[in-house]
Amino acid sequence: MATKKVTKKPVVKKAAASKSTTTVRTVSASSAVSRPTANRSTSAFSRLDSNVINIVLAELVGTFVLTTVVLMTASDVMPLFVGLTLAVLVMTIGAVSGSHVNPAVTFGLWASKKLKSILLPFYWAAQLLGAVAALVVTTMVSGTKLNIDFFGHFGQFSWTIFFIELIGTAVFLWGLTAALSRVDLSAGSKAFGVGLSLFVAILVSTSLYVPARNQAITNYQTEAAKSDKEMAIPHFLYVSGATLNPAVALATTEIPESQLRNNSTTEAKTESETRFSRISWEVIFGTLIGAAIGANLTRLLNYRFR
Repeated sequence: MATKKVTKKPVVKKAAASKSTTTVRTVSASSAVSRPTANRSTSAFSRLDSNVINIVLAELVGTFVLTTVVLMTASDVMPLFVGLTLAVLVMTIGAVSGSHVNPAVTFGLWASKKLKSILLPFYWAAQLLGAVAALVVTTMVSGTKLNIDFFGHFGQFSWTIFFIELIGTAVFLWGLTAALSRVDLSAGSKAFGVGLSLFVAILVSTSLYVPARNQAITNYQTEAAKSDKEMAIPHFLYVSGATLNPAVALATTEIPESQLRNNSTTEAKTESETRFSRISWEVIFGTLIGAAIGANLTRLLNYRFR
């Protein structure tokens, strides 16, 4: 009887397919008025955002619009209009540049580690150019002469103005960063919060400025009454209020001396005399330091109470 030879087929073990793990990296959307910080690279050029040109254009146009509103709006309604303008700018160019439109805001966000250091000069250059462009355009439209000395009073320093600029800018950045850190708010609500923060900051700085100016006028008049000679007007009286923005300060001017002295030929003198820009050390240091304090105050409170 023939027997069948059973041949065993070799068992070939199939190699188990190796499971490849895919790491999904989620990046949270950057809030308005800030730019995400990228990983450091050895090359300086690689740290630049690819859309740096868009950032510069957005900041230039945004600062131009904001400065134009400041220059062409009556002082009584200026805080409201400026706040609304900033809210609109945050909604329109916030996704491109963060809508800083203020060198102090840029510095405050950099000081709170929300902006790369290499982007600072690009933001500041665009903001200053936008403010100067607004000054030129408004001067041409109004038909007046561009008779402004930008750095004639640059070295002036008043501690009162310094602290008013510092406190006002700190309030602004505190409200700005607080509004942007709220994850439960929509983009429109955050933009409104940023504009409202600027509105409140202007009100705070004005509330500090008005009584200080009235007291300075009283002191000057008292001293002038005792003196036989015409006294020099204190620098503080040439200032019409806090700017909270070095770019806007560059484009705005001080009160002319003829208007302060209330001469009979005030209008004629005001038309011909040189106007001095509001940019000065007191504005620069006050706004930058205030911005750093306000931005980091929000971080400190969130850290202590989270």
